[in-house]
Amino acid sequence: MSNLPTQLSVMMVEDDPIFVMLLKRLLKKSNLDSDPLVFESGKVASQYIISDIDKNTNVLLFLDLNMPVYNGWDLLSSLEGHRQKENTWIVITSSSIDQQDLDRAKKNPLVLDFLTKPLTLEHMEVVKQKISSKIVLN
Repeated sequence: MSNLPTQLSVMMVEDDPIFVMLLKRLLKKSNLDSDPLVFESGKVASQYIISDIDKNTNVLLFLDLNMPVYNGWDLLSSLEGHRQKENTWIVITSSSIDQQDLDRAKKNPLVLDFLTKPLTLEHMEVVKQKISSKIVLN
């Protein structure tokens, strides 16, 4: 049983259907979410988060950096000023480890973690622990 609040909106921005399927399974097995919102476009995800999600809703977003046209960094930049670090957590997922990306991620207050693909259930448990430590349960 998850001790995470039901007001946690879990989303992913990913253009690889195989990774989407894998991440959905991991999210379900770890009790983070059984049906996350999936966006293939960073721009569409950004617009949805800014326009359609209440600013007080807790958001956990798994974000692929390497997206065509509107990449993960573009999405992160668009959320600055619209979302707060107290209730928005972004887990960057990447297939490569670029030190510049790691450094840039560490400087962004919305970034909770930087995970290298392929992801595992252990990765999800770490994310779950980090989220649980940040959310004040009612």
